[in-house]
Amino acid sequence: MRINYDAAVKSLFNVSNSLILHLINYVFNEDLKEDEVELINLNREDSRVTVGEANRFMDMILENHTSGNRYHIEFQMKDNHEIMIRMFNYGYSSRTIEEEKEEIRIYFPKQAIIYLDKTEKIKDRKLYIILPDETEVLYKVEILKLFEKDILELEKHKLIMLLPLKLIDFKAYLKKGKIRGEDAKKVLDLFKETSRKILDCARKEDISSVDLNIILKVLDYLMRGISERMPEEAIKEARKEMDAVKEILSGDPFGIDKILNQGRKEGREEGREEGREEGREEGRKEMVLTMLKNGVADEAILKWTDLSKEELENIKMENQSD
Repeated sequence: MRINYDAAVKSLFNVSNSLILHLINYVFNEDLKEDEVELINLNREDSRVTVGEANRFMDMILENHTSGNRYHIEFQMKDNHEIMIRMFNYGYSSRTIEEEKEEIRIYFPKQAIIYLDKTEKIKDRKLYIILPDETEVLYKVEILKLFEKDILELEKHKLIMLLPLKLIDFKAYLKKGKIRGEDAKKVLDLFKETSRKILDCARKEDISSVDLNIILKVLDYLMRGISERMPEEAIKEARKEMDAVKEILSGDPFGIDKILNQGRKEGREEGREEGREEGREEGRKEMVLTMLKNGVADEAILKWTDLSKEELENIKMENQSD
């Protein structure tokens, strides 16, 4: 299948404002608090705020309804000499105007470009606006090269919505035809690391179940497109991992631990058996607590975990004492 990168990116725009706020804070060096702002997505048809005609073609244009500030983010696969002019046009289209007596002020949104494809040479482009009196004004646009950020840095700044897009790092491999050997291993390793990191964030309640669903679907879509170019052995391994991800999307509370516990097991291959067993028990306990929190019946928990009734009651009592 041919991957529609634009569609994958735009699917992520449906995540909650909570995740989008982390992106705004990181890209624009803001310190906005979720309980202090009201974000409005101006791209959505049901938005109660209107902007210029060009907003239909913009990736993400948001307004902090509390302050009136606007933020515009474009996701780019390729760099080109017209991008800064396009950003200026988008900025003017989404301007806000303030009139006071005889004075008029035009406010442009804060703008950023997020580059996704590391095979592209991103130039440090500048746009100068020359006013009639020959005053030069540098039109500033923030630049984020996603391919320079690793999984841990994205997690640190809670940029969870961007994690699936790390798979685009391997877009260059698709141009070679088949993805084999060490290249195929790199793809699989990154997919596993990314999926488990997303699920781990869900366990820590950094993202909602709705956001988890959106993000994992994009990850699954990108991996399906890439894995078609991989050897049969690698495809089977990728499908096994993707099937486990789909268990999450179907609402199976056991699925999340199936992936996470497997990751812990792989990470402890060189460790002692005692340590591995302790980790498995801790993982099973966490899984049970997640099930209880989600209202899963005791009978179902016993079936999925092979716990005895006594063990289940002990976990409940330990949790209450905590």
